Amino acid sequence: MAVLLRRGRGIPPDVSDWSRISPPRDEHPSAHNYWLDTAYNFGILALLPILGLLGWSVRNIYRARARLLSQPETLGLVLSLGYLLFIENMLKVGMRQPYPGIITFFLWGLLVARLRAGSTYKTAAEASTR
Repeated sequence: MAVLLRRGRGIPPDVSDWSRISPPRDEHPSAHNYWLDTAYNFGILALLPILGLLGWSVRNIYRARARLLSQPETLGLVLSLGYLLFIENMLKVGMRQPYPGIITFFLWGLLVARLRAGSTYKTAAEASTR
């Protein structure tokens, strides 16, 4: 029981301002996923823009769900981006790395553009019939 009540080695007992603690980069270079890593390094406030974009995307995907089911390209984009954001970045710090981060944010931007275009977006099959 006494082991559970001891303070951790990394937290000094006289800390009055938690914002001045620098993380020990030699022992722990990063958290095990992107979301924790961003919150750990920059604070919860730094996650607000990404969480806002994520909420906007989920809301607009839900609103356009009938249209998305008839567009396999956009549905594939939604599913692949969902995998990248929710599964891949829960297991790794993918969006922090150069190439996976570029690809993830590019696909997210493509999805945002297609969601904002709404019904004006035409699939390749619809465009070839005109």
